[in-house]
Amino acid sequence: MRAKQYRDVFKTNIFAKPNVFVTSEESLALLGKEESRTRATKGTEAFFPPHHQALFGPNSLLVQSGQTHDELRRLIQPSLSLNLMIAVY
Repeated sequence: MRAKQYRDVFKTNIFAKPNVFVTSEESLALLGKEESRTRATKGTEAFFPPHHQALFGPNSLLVQSGQTHDELRRLIQPSLSLNLMIAVY
């Protein structure tokens, strides 16, 4: 309901903890850049629910943020290219 009202990005509170919901790829990319820029000054950091960490593991790229996420993504991104996927499948 709020995504329809506020569009791609909106702020809310869950269990008295402020959260930002992102519903589009473009907004997520922008928010990721903003997180790395403001992490030191404002203390912003991506948060993943405990069930995501349990499902994917604590070292998974999907639950990492910041510098660690960037380094892991750079390592695996070439293997996920469209041309390679077409060639393999």
